[in-house]
Amino acid sequence: MKLKYRGIHWVETEFFDRAVEKNKKPVVIRYGKVYQAKDVIKKAIKDMESSKDVSLYGTINKIQILGMKVLPHRLVKKIWMAYQNLDGTRKIR
Repeated sequence: MKLKYRGIHWVETEFFDRAVEKNKKPVVIRYGKVYQAKDVIKKAIKDMESSKDVSLYGTINKIQILGMKVLPHRLVKKIWMAYQNLDGTRKIR
């Protein structure tokens, strides 16, 4: 791997397995956009080689980051909760 010399390794997580597991309560119900790992990695490597401090892939992600910076966090949480059809109680569904 190209980044191994920097101590960067691919990390597989169980997020999507847990998020959609049928016999457990789902973590996330709706996904706005799921990108292909190869596209995100390609951009991250290009940005790293250009000495960028941060690499952010996708217009939707950029809009979400902007929203987090300019909107009150309480409003951002309300928007996310509504998007996921959550009512704010301890029960997930």
